[in-house]
Amino acid sequence: ETSPPALKGIIKEYDGPACSPDLNPTEHLWDQLGCAVCARVTNTTTLADLQQMLVEEWVAITQQCVNKLVTSMRTRCQAVMTWSCWPHRTVTSSSHWDVL
Repeated sequence: ETSPPALKGIIKEYDGPACSPDLNPTEHLWDQLGCAVCARVTNTTTLADLQQMLVEEWVAITQQCVNKLVTSMRTRCQAVMTWSCWPHRTVTSSSHWDVL
């Protein structure tokens, strides 16, 4: 029993995949980096150009962008639990629980 008695019936357990990309801010950061680089790639882009673009776009990612991704986690978790095909249920006794 790991859920505190006071939280029984309040906490929801998520039965979806633990590695869902929707729940990983790093995946969103990589996606942003990939989109920024793809927007710059042309038919004449060399491997050296691509490496330089990756470095430049990585440096261009602001701390504000990273903070926004992290602070959006609560909303992201709620959206996944609401719209996912995996059921969620109220925890009565479980070893896996999350407070959302």
